[in-house]
Amino acid sequence: MRFKQSRQSEIPEVNVLPMLNLLMGVLAFFVVISLSLSGSQIAGVRLPSSEGEDGGNSVFDESSSKIRPLSVGLSETGEIFVEGEPVELAALAPAISQYFQENPDGSVILQADKEMKFEEVKKILVTLKDVGSDRIGLAFEP
Repeated sequence: MRFKQSRQSEIPEVNVLPMLNLLMGVLAFFVVISLSLSGSQIAGVRLPSSEGEDGGNSVFDESSSKIRPLSVGLSETGEIFVEGEPVELAALAPAISQYFQENPDGSVILQADKEMKFEEVKKILVTLKDVGSDRIGLAFEP
């Protein structure tokens, strides 16, 4: 007499190790390529630097623009200057607003003392933003 032997169906094993090796190789390739491309420059694009092409100190050189930018200074003691004249914080907004009414394409350069706390500089930047000026430059020494 013959007995039926039941076959147990075997679940096929999937070997994922070759697939992982391939994926890691592709990943390493893209990492190496992206690192080598990150330092290259795009053709036709010139990035600004702290010095202008003609040796100037600022992106807002007076010779490069027909409109002279408004100079706002902030001393170490907290005094605010507009074009060299001392003003109060409350009088800063009307002065800037008048400048932008006369020069709609004008810009503002903020020159803050290096010892000044950022909170004080932030007050001036908030005032400039509230007036509606969107062309603000921060002056620095190269």
